[in-house]
Amino acid sequence: MTWRAIVGAVASVLAGVLALLSVVSGWVQTMTTDTDRVVALLAPLAQAPAVQELLNAQLTDAISRPLPLGDTEVVRGLVGRTVAGFTSSELFASAWTTSLRLSHAEVSALLRDEPGRVAVDGGLVQLRLAPFVEALKQPLRDAGVPMIDRLPDVTATIPLVQIDPNLVPRVQTAYRYLVALADVLPWLVLGCVLLALWAWPSLRRGLLWVGLSLLAGAAVLWAVLSVAGRTAAGLLADGLEPVANVVLSAALHPMREPALAIAVLGLGLTFLGAMIVTDPRKVG
Repeated sequence: MTWRAIVGAVASVLAGVLALLSVVSGWVQTMTTDTDRVVALLAPLAQAPAVQELLNAQLTDAISRPLPLGDTEVVRGLVGRTVAGFTSSELFASAWTTSLRLSHAEVSALLRDEPGRVAVDGGLVQLRLAPFVEALKQPLRDAGVPMIDRLPDVTATIPLVQIDPNLVPRVQTAYRYLVALADVLPWLVLGCVLLALWAWPSLRRGLLWVGLSLLAGAAVLWAVLSVAGRTAAGLLADGLEPVANVVLSAALHPMREPALAIAVLGLGLTFLGAMIVTDPRKVG
């Protein structure tokens, strides 16, 4: 191989690798810095039956336990019915949106190693139920729940993710690198593509190498999404299995369209390369 062919091959492979990293870093940047987009992405989960069932049980328990007379069957049943009506109301959707914004700010602060409001105890990341309880107080009063005004501040949480505390610094370091590269990587991909097409002595080989590299990058990305979904589901705390697929599908969705776009681009370049005639007797 000539030096130009070697440069072309290396640039082609780099284009596929960097395209993969570009999608991942862009997703990380969006999911940690664009609160409005994250809220718009996850807000519909408020209507998911699995999410509502989980919150029904957790909120009923969080309110009934510290409430005077809350251990009685009558009061607990009244609280449960009120909570069930609340989770299917617009008031719940508003509280869900508020909770998402708070949680997004807290998780982002954790990744940036800044003080946040997400409780992290022994590697267990927890979501506080206080915003939902505050929104529920008036419906509970209207329902006639006794002594609701004497309800102490609710400190109950929903365990979200179990992580090894020793891995947190590594995750924070990886996060900083990915966010820093998010705006640069697309330009590096374009540069590698152009360099590969220029370096290859044959345009046909250049298109084929770049196209196949991008296809390989898209295939690896789809495989990573599949593995990441199963891995993330394994990190979820006990009790969240019913909502795992719903939440993870919504969270990982923004990466699927860029992966498909890379695959289509790679397929197009590969097709163009395959169509180019190399025999000079067949050219114009």
